[in-house]
Amino acid sequence: MSTPRKVAFLLILLCLGIAVNDALARRPRNVVTTTESLTINGQRRTYRMDVPLTADPAVPTPIVFAFHGKGGSGTKFATQTGFNQMAPVGNFILICPDAAPEWPLEVSAAAKDLAFFDAILASVKTEFSVDPARVFVTGMS
Repeated sequence: MSTPRKVAFLLILLCLGIAVNDALARRPRNVVTTTESLTINGQRRTYRMDVPLTADPAVPTPIVFAFHGKGGSGTKFATQTGFNQMAPVGNFILICPDAAPEWPLEVSAAAKDLAFFDAILASVKTEFSVDPARVFVTGMS
């Protein structure tokens, strides 16, 4: 094999190694990830939920809501930010809602999203003991 081919081959192996390592690093451990849905005012809305295996339904657990920017998704935001990896380390429930398909900059749209937030929180409270002093919200736009 000629030197340029050897160099190309080694570069390909290096790139594959980096890609595999990156995929393994992004894979959440010690967490159960589900996609949940709720119907709010006749519209089906979805969200990603990451629950650490250490979360005890009887012990008050913090929740972090993480909102993606325009054009994103809850799952994409969870993995790109690394919040999905932080949930088991920080022992918090991660909620990443998916935005509504349309996003007009109107007060009525915000009211629908607030209703969705409230419904998610109420739903999670039926499964887990939520620490009301530790419900956090973050996001980007």
